[in-house]
Amino acid sequence: MDIFPSTFIHIGGDEAPKDRWKTCPRCQARIKAEGLKDEMELQSYFIKRIEKFLVSKNRRLLGWDEILEGGLAPEATVMAWRGIQAAIDAAAQGHDAVMTPVDYCYFDYYQADPATEPEAIGGFLTLKTVYSYNPVPPVLTSDQARHILGVQGNLWTEYIKTPEQAEYMAFPRAIALAEIAWSQQERRNWDDFMDRMDNQFARLSLLGVNYSKGSFSVDITTTNQDNRNLVVLASEIKGLEIRYTLDGKNPDANSAVYSAPFELPASATVKAALFKNGKTAGSISECPVVVHIASGKPVTIIRPYSFKYPGSGNQAMTDGLTGSDSYRKGWQGYEGTDMEFSVDLLKPTAIHSVSTRFSNNPSAWVLLPATVVYAASADGITWTTLGTLNFEINPADEKEVKEARVNFPETTARYIKVSAASRKVLPQWHAYKGEPCWIFADELVVE
Repeated sequence: MDIFPSTFIHIGGDEAPKDRWKTCPRCQARIKAEGLKDEMELQSYFIKRIEKFLVSKNRRLLGWDEILEGGLAPEATVMAWRGIQAAIDAAAQGHDAVMTPVDYCYFDYYQADPATEPEAIGGFLTLKTVYSYNPVPPVLTSDQARHILGVQGNLWTEYIKTPEQAEYMAFPRAIALAEIAWSQQERRNWDDFMDRMDNQFARLSLLGVNYSKGSFSVDITTTNQDNRNLVVLASEIKGLEIRYTLDGKNPDANSAVYSAPFELPASATVKAALFKNGKTAGSISECPVVVHIASGKPVTIIRPYSFKYPGSGNQAMTDGLTGSDSYRKGWQGYEGTDMEFSVDLLKPTAIHSVSTRFSNNPSAWVLLPATVVYAASADGITWTTLGTLNFEINPADEKEVKEARVNFPETTARYIKVSAASRKVLPQWHAYKGEPCWIFADELVVE
């Protein structure tokens, strides 16, 4: 406090596992002496102690949203990073909050295709996504909304080695953040913002800022139309040509010009880039799109996926997109729950193989399912097992993708069901044992 004259003092208060507190005799003695209920209230006790000290110095306590656990200190301000609910809860209790949710405000996340970007911690946060954020949760009343003090962008530097790289991650996303912080939601318009960004890009260049050209890339996705997958090419930058190839070569001035979504006759790697005056105006994007019997076919979700990582939604497991380096693209996530869904092939079809890829990344709390079961049916009611696979994991496992494939004698089926049993929580050998673990899967390929 002698060094920083700010009213707010940020005390952290985040990511404190309680396991050791449960076995520490001094922690348990303190819980008993203070009449606390559990380790959550012990954390709250500590936060309240440091708040009294700060208030005595005419300062205000600011902490990450974990400070809500066990009861909020009387005058604390919450910095909501794991989502918006913490800010909603704080405002409802009459406390101030700062919005900095990971899905919109973490600038250490990738901002374009991870395959073309410098290594980052993970995640996927485009300029357009930052601009789409409304820092004031609409569920708040006008009185509660006054407790939202503002919004903050976070740029953690575990994967950032130079000032130039920090600039690259911060800009131009910081400009979008500034506009959503200082303007009314009803006045914001993405197309108008991007028109004005033409001047900002020129200004950043003139100032020598090493800003990201991620917006000058093509986003390659699929859309479902009449139970078919169509490839969609789009860019945040308007008014430029998009040219693409399907033969593995990089697009050039002679490549096909994209005009509308199109269907692939077979699996292919789609490469695309923006062009201006016959020259590329940004990086080349590429995305494998797989075509198989179940491509685009209707999916029935039996056990719901997490809203945090929905992929392309209900059709994610037949959208033709395989998992990328970021769990935000090509993957669908299940937090602490089993995965189960079925696919309607629309007619009896001869098949001989089914497969799905799963991610294993223990450090990110992502584990292979314990068991994967594939089943087939003629009517969607009576099921015949096609095959069962079991996966083992161990502490030495590093990030990898494993295929769960079952081959079988040709059989006729209309419906395919996939059931993947989650381990539910992280194992005893994990640093965060007992916390919910994830299943991430990409595409059900039927051949």
